[in-house]
Order: sequence, then C-alpha cells, then structure tokens
Amino acid sequence: MGWRRDIYVIDERVDWDAGPRGAFWGPFIALHTRGEATMRCAASMVENVLAALGPGERIGALRIVDHSTHAHAELGDDLLSTATFHRFARTLDGLTPHFASDGFVHLLGCQTGLNTCLLRRLARLWGVPVFAGRGETNGFELNYGGWVRVCPEGRFQGGVGWPRHA
Repeated sequence: MGWRRDIYVIDERVDWDAGPRGAFWGPFIALHTRGEATMRCAASMVENVLAALGPGERIGALRIVDHSTHAHAELGDDLLSTATFHRFARTLDGLTPHFASDGFVHLLGCQTGLNTCLLRRLARLWGVPVFAGRGETNGFELNYGGWVRVCPEGRFQGGVGWPRHA
C-alpha cells in the first residue's frame, strides 16, 4: 500500500485577472504550506505532483489551489469545465493509480462546488471523493458557502467540513 502523502499543488503566479484581492492568493497560500508542488497548466500539475511523491508514497489528500468559478476550475492557464473535460481527461488520469485507498481531492477555488457535473467527472476519473466549496474559499479552512463532497459513484453530500483523514 505505501505511505500516504498530502500534497498542495498551487498556481503561485500573480494573477491580475483575479482582481487586486485575488491576484496574490496563490503566492500567499504558498507562503503557508511546506513542500507544495506548483503548476502552470494541467500537465505541469500532474507532472509536479508525481515528482513530489517519494518511493512507495501514495496521494492521501491532493489540495489544488487556484482560482475558480461555478463554470470552471483553473489549473494554471488551463480552464477545466464540463465542456473542456475531454481535452484534459487523459492528462489528469495520470494521477489515478497514485491515490491511496482513502485518498481524496480538495479543490480550493471559489464556487467550484456549484459545478456538481464537473466534480462527478473528476471523482469518477480519479476514483476518489472530490471536495469543493460552494462560496468564497481559501486555503485556511474558511469557506463562506460550505464544502461539498462528490464520490466516484456519483453520490453528493453537502455541508461537509474541511476534508481530512480520519
């Protein structure tokens, strides 16, 4: 089975498109995490997460930090939505065999939890639960809108707390 490792993957670039409040969000979160992986796009996210895993390690929690809306999740410069999912599925599937049996994905972009169709596709692809916020979120367990969980079989649960291992 191997060791379980929790990984933050962060778009650390300054993003002026997110406005003055959100422009430095990624770099700010990066200051408060250790050993995070970075990303510029979906492919670099997968590559850097896999490079962060040591021998015998499995992904426990994958916390993806980037801006999002109810329509899409940003993965660096890539916009992942239900309409673009097919373009990124093969690349993202590279993570699938590396999740621990109790692994999960935690999307830390605002409003991503409103897009249950996208969350279901990701959970099905990776074979692990996917958590996301329905309101304004951040990387510090605060969420003004509540967390949701979507399981690989499609089951949806709202009002869950910050995801963590038991």
